[in-house]
Amino acid sequence: MTLAIEVSNQFGGHVQRLQGDGIFLQFVRKGVVPNDAVINALNAVSILTQFVSVDLAEIMSNYGLKPLKIRAGIDYGKDDDVLWSYYGVAGCEELTTTSLHTDMAAKLQAKAFDNSILIGKNIRDVLDLKNEFYDYYRTNEGKEIVYNISRQFSYPFFVFNWKEYLFTLPFMWKISGSEKLEIREKDYRLRCFISE
Repeated sequence: MTLAIEVSNQFGGHVQRLQGDGIFLQFVRKGVVPNDAVINALNAVSILTQFVSVDLAEIMSNYGLKPLKIRAGIDYGKDDDVLWSYYGVAGCEELTTTSLHTDMAAKLQAKAFDNSILIGKNIRDVLDLKNEFYDYYRTNEGKEIVYNISRQFSYPFFVFNWKEYLFTLPFMWKISGSEKLEIREKDYRLRCFISE
């Protein structure tokens, strides 16, 4: 739990709630551009998944312990789709969100496979993700699955290809011959600017 908190804090995340062995994080707040919040969430959860499924798994195996597994669900709700409220009594309250997308993140986490990340349609759309970074969630027979909210409304979700995504980060390098990654500065940096 401490590791998840530390990693999320490094990417601007905030612990919304600790629930048993689960953690609910938020990366949106006033003044943060939606794209940045989504990228920060994907970065934090991808790095955490990499560490738990590769590095920590190896350490635990060396001690004869069964490796831990991690599952994550990520979604994003636009301002008009999310209600921010204080719950509790004066002096002992919690600022939290109420929305389909808040609930969807938890539902996606519950549907995720071991060491995988599921993302909602809004995550894909906000970033206009390339096809190589996600795949449809499918049954064993290959049928695409969507989340049916009601008879009139369904919400697509996807398996996020976090391993492929991590290689696009400017500070990640794959250690040859293994699944391990190391963090180091690249010899060059690419910066983009928009001028009107």
